Amino acid sequence: MRGSPVGALGCILASALAVGCVAAPVATPGGRARVGIAGAFGDTAGDDAALVPMHVGVTPLSLVPEIFEADFELGYVADLFLSDGGQRSGHGAYVGGSYTPLLHRGSSGTYLRGVVQLDADLMSRRGLALGGATASVGVELFGYITGQGVIGDLRGGVAGVMAGQWSVGVQLTGSYRYAETGEQYGFLGATLSIRFPAAVGSVYATALLAIDLAASENGNGASGPVGDMTSGETRSRSMDGRDAPPPPPPRWICEDARGNRGEGMTRLEARRLCASEDCACRRGDLGRPPAPR
Repeated sequence: MRGSPVGALGCILASALAVGCVAAPVATPGGRARVGIAGAFGDTAGDDAALVPMHVGVTPLSLVPEIFEADFELGYVADLFLSDGGQRSGHGAYVGGSYTPLLHRGSSGTYLRGVVQLDADLMSRRGLALGGATASVGVELFGYITGQGVIGDLRGGVAGVMAGQWSVGVQLTGSYRYAETGEQYGFLGATLSIRFPAAVGSVYATALLAIDLAASENGNGASGPVGDMTSGETRSRSMDGRDAPPPPPPRWICEDARGNRGEGMTRLEARRLCASEDCACRRGDLGRPPAPR
């Protein structure tokens, strides 16, 4: 939707009052996801030692711009082995902290910093406790974002505000695990780290969306007209999202009083013929006789 967020929210409110609206609140805390690839070693490694280490958690300190050299996390942790149907994989919770010294201050609100991370992990594998620690070192490109906006139009979309820290980084990661059965293993690998800001808003849909969906029903499964309702732009789209070609113009069949018959004419050609002759025309694709005049 074009225009300012305030104008967009006003249009949505007007649409909701006119045709009805259904909305569901959405809230996500600031967080961080780390996913990578590693090689395991030790008692549990086996012949195929490849695994995917994963940490996904919330980072409450990322909402405070003044605190960027330290962070605190808690969330979900997993060691996902890529073989044996996940029999050796573990899932659980972690709590961690990081030291992130600033390395370079950019000119456009973007910064580069180092990351030293230490996590305490507690997992379960096939009903048995599995504990350990994960250490990481790397670099991140990061910045801060605040704003409000709308993604969508008068039919539906998402409206809300977001604030906090974003970052993209890479890390070298190592871990040690100890199972209650006495098994031990560890891994070394590389991970991709992504931070995302906190967001509060709503997902909404108006009756115009239901009208659009009903109007788009046809025999070949193609969708009907869609577009930005505030700009008046409308285009046809197929189910896979690509622009569909416009339908061909209807062809006309005309016959005059002397029995002369013409087929495959355009509407303009049919008008010209029947402007000077006593004739009747009908659309060849529909079989009904609306006058082309």
